[in-house]
Amino acid sequence: MNANGAKRSGFDSQSERLENICYTYHAMTKHDPADMFVVAEQYRNASKWLILAPGYGWPPDVAMPGITCAAFAMELFLKCLIASETGKVPETHDLRHLFNRVSKANQSKIRSYFAPYLPDVKRHVEQQHVMAGEPPPLPVVDFDFVLDASRRAFPMVRYIYEKGLPGGQGWLADGIMESIRKAILDAHPDWRHARQTSPSSTRHFHSFR
Repeated sequence: MNANGAKRSGFDSQSERLENICYTYHAMTKHDPADMFVVAEQYRNASKWLILAPGYGWPPDVAMPGITCAAFAMELFLKCLIASETGKVPETHDLRHLFNRVSKANQSKIRSYFAPYLPDVKRHVEQQHVMAGEPPPLPVVDFDFVLDASRRAFPMVRYIYEKGLPGGQGWLADGIMESIRKAILDAHPDWRHARQTSPSSTRHFHSFR
């Protein structure tokens, strides 16, 4: 991970303040699959907004938060699916471990849904190997390659400043995340428009210029 002294863009804490406040007196239900889906959607939406942000004049340097949100969304979608199937939620961030806990029928469905995303991922991996000067043969890029390369993205990218990013690891699994979401909505189409109602939050933007 490289950083330079380019002019910072974003909010200047001396002149602008964006506040997001959330508090509830009543406890939330634990491990309810519908609630888990709603929260996963929030992180998915956050990752999409961060991708689009530069086009709207917002700070462009948001790559790591965008990946962190996407990886956590995929984790929550998997845990939602597992909770729906078994009533249990594994305590791990490892996406491969979570995927292996999903039923064989849903694993097959997710693999099938991912197929249209694979050509773009292959091109990206090939470009990265060429740019790095890696000699052939290139790795075989398939569903399992993508899942294994992305399996620890959430903890690794969240703390990328501590240990960097190992070779052959990162985030390639946006298409798998979308495929898991589609598999969930096949079984629960009414969740597509579900929204969080509690706890509520308030947002304030203050400018002192």
